[in-house]
Amino acid sequence: MIENVKMDTFLSEYWGDGNTRRAAIHSCTQGYFVELYENEKLVETRNLFQHSRHYAEDCAENWVQGIF
Repeated sequence: MIENVKMDTFLSEYWGDGNTRRAAIHSCTQGYFVELYENEKLVETRNLFQHSRHYAEDCAENWVQGIF
């Protein structure tokens, strides 16, 4: 989770084939962020505050498909 976020709302979750990777999209007062998990361990939180929800969804999909 992003530090200093006053309120966040869970929006959606993406799962990869084999369920080893998942991504959770959240919105907050600053914008969107995506939590990236592998084997149920948080690997990274991507701050996408300057981007759209569509961009956050693309980020989540790319993660679970192993593109990055």
